[in-house]
Amino acid sequence: FESGSYEIEVRTMDLAGVLTPGASSRGFLDSGSPGEVWTFEGRAGQQIGVEVRSGSFDTVARLWSPTGEDYEYDDDGGSDTNSRLTAVLSESGRYIVMVSSFAGGGDGAYTVEFDDSADVLAGCISQVSLAGRRTYERNDTLDGTCSTVHYPDGEHALYYGFTLEQAARVVIEMTSDDVDSWLALRSGAPPGDDPVLEDDDDGGPGVDARIDRFLPAGRYTIEATTLSAGETGDFTLTLTVGDGDDRTGAVDYEQTLVFDSAYSAAIDSPGDEDVYRVVVAYPGVLTVYTAGTTDTVGELLDASGTVIASNDDGDDLNFKLSTRVDADTYYVRVRHYDDDETGRYQVAAEIEFD
Repeated sequence: FESGSYEIEVRTMDLAGVLTPGASSRGFLDSGSPGEVWTFEGRAGQQIGVEVRSGSFDTVARLWSPTGEDYEYDDDGGSDTNSRLTAVLSESGRYIVMVSSFAGGGDGAYTVEFDDSADVLAGCISQVSLAGRRTYERNDTLDGTCSTVHYPDGEHALYYGFTLEQAARVVIEMTSDDVDSWLALRSGAPPGDDPVLEDDDDGGPGVDARIDRFLPAGRYTIEATTLSAGETGDFTLTLTVGDGDDRTGAVDYEQTLVFDSAYSAAIDSPGDEDVYRVVVAYPGVLTVYTAGTTDTVGELLDASGTVIASNDDGDDLNFKLSTRVDADTYYVRVRHYDDDETGRYQVAAEIEFD
């Protein structure tokens, strides 16, 4: 722990008024003002869009949830210096929209357009029709007009819905020379309000994103976004679907492990096994292990599902195994030493490249 003195600066902002769905509201920002705030009553699952326009200054729009969470942010999501944000509200209650200037010296009138119609995100959503095809490819652009509904801090996103008529292996790839790609996969129709099934940053070559997963029949949403806030540019989205129950080259897994970041999980029932994917970009020594009070056994599998290494008590009750690997996809299978027991644990992966 560190100790020392610090200062707290408190700024007050004027309450400009209440936003009315489908109506325009006008405000005025004085030079040097930290901003003005508007409020509205939101409900869980509601789609909303806010656009702030001004001919006098570069606008910034920020959305705060009823619990004070910095929910969404945008600078130039609208045309020119206007700001625009969209969101699917996670809870009911009073939300706050803060309007400020990018340089902090805004001075002049502005207009706030508030929309809560059912098609707020219509222009940001595409339906992927495979129509018997195994691979679907689409070139698209993140131009800042569609804000992500799931991550704060001003990332932009587009959404793609697809339906599996039967269980299949699905590979989703987002490649770009302009942005650091990030993919999220959710069940349900776009924009996908259900919990994340899997997300990925650099699972593909370089900074491209890639998700490789076996999915049951149903409806799903792909969210194509970026790692950092404010990134815009062209990208290519590719969706490849296998046939029926063919799991060749893939293992049914629950989560992709990010190097040097622990993932919390649990053996929920006697005999339960958890499987995680690890994507290795370059040859090196791969180390996987658990931490906690649960007596775990770990196995490392190659891309075909063959066990290539295993360990029981590498570190007290936890397993720990290290082995040299090539660039490829691997899987980590975790179970309890006693098939009749359960318990929580953390699992992590580290890589030392050659």
